[in-house]
Amino acid sequence: MEEDKEFLSQDEVDALLGGIGDAGMDADSSSTAAGNIRPYDPTSRQFLTETRLPVLENINEKFSRALRTAISEFLKTHCELTISPVRIMKYAELVHGIPAITGISVFGLAPLVGTGALFIDQSTTAVFIDCLFGGGGRASKEIASREYTPIEVRVVEKVSVLILECYQKFWADVHPVDFSYQKTETEKQFVSICWPDDPVIMLSINIKINQSGGEVLVCMPYSAFEPILPLLGRATDEEKASVDRNWLRLLSAQVQSAEIELNANLGTATIPLRQIMEMKPGDFIPISVPNTVSAMVDGFPLMECNFGISNGQYSLRVERIIPQNQQETSYGSHNGKR
Repeated sequence: MEEDKEFLSQDEVDALLGGIGDAGMDADSSSTAAGNIRPYDPTSRQFLTETRLPVLENINEKFSRALRTAISEFLKTHCELTISPVRIMKYAELVHGIPAITGISVFGLAPLVGTGALFIDQSTTAVFIDCLFGGGGRASKEIASREYTPIEVRVVEKVSVLILECYQKFWADVHPVDFSYQKTETEKQFVSICWPDDPVIMLSINIKINQSGGEVLVCMPYSAFEPILPLLGRATDEEKASVDRNWLRLLSAQVQSAEIELNANLGTATIPLRQIMEMKPGDFIPISVPNTVSAMVDGFPLMECNFGISNGQYSLRVERIIPQNQQETSYGSHNGKR
């Protein structure tokens, strides 16, 4: 009988479980109401992929030329280097295409908030090592995924510091950023600079040495650069010039299609005021007709013409276009100025 008293009835068990479920729901509701909600804009992903950062592209163009020289001097051999256009993607998408074993250098972005990562895979590292030890930059086409040796880690560190120092120089005139090297990891699972769904700014540095080469990826959180996005998104001088040319072309087309009034003075006469006061209908006024007449727009003479009849209509035949530098002088004379 004592043992039976220790057991709960089924109704009591159901009541307890129901209470736990209700408490859990209340806890979830309270935590939701606490404000731990991250707003999500379904159009933000499309907006980010279409975001253009012309100032950053301009920095990368200058950085590419300087880094090519710096890498060539470091490896003691000529290399070709290009930087692909800036891409904005989810961090998870970037990391998904990176081997599990790879050289990853973490760096700071002070005064911006956050850290970035620089990825150098084993094949690219092998090309660097071959050059440093007197080779021609050739590496085995198939490199097994294995742990990095101390020499490989050291080379990754050296190249990373070289890239970051070179990159920092070209930010000085735009917004000083301290791309400070922090550490190097060799497994991507140990590095996470942001949440998987957060957007990142990715630079792809393609390095070619003889017939070999590789790719170095520079990854930085998009959120770190949000305070200076207006600065990075403003148009460069080249883009402004392009916009100005387009605007001028459009304005020129609109002006050329505008209708203007063309006036020509076919004759003049000089008579006393008394004679004008005494005139009546039927009187004649003798006028002198010049050999050529000036066709004018708003008082500015544009052409010298002959007066006559063409196809039964009074017409002007253009004899000479007045040069622009003579129009001001002619304008003054036509308006009584000397």
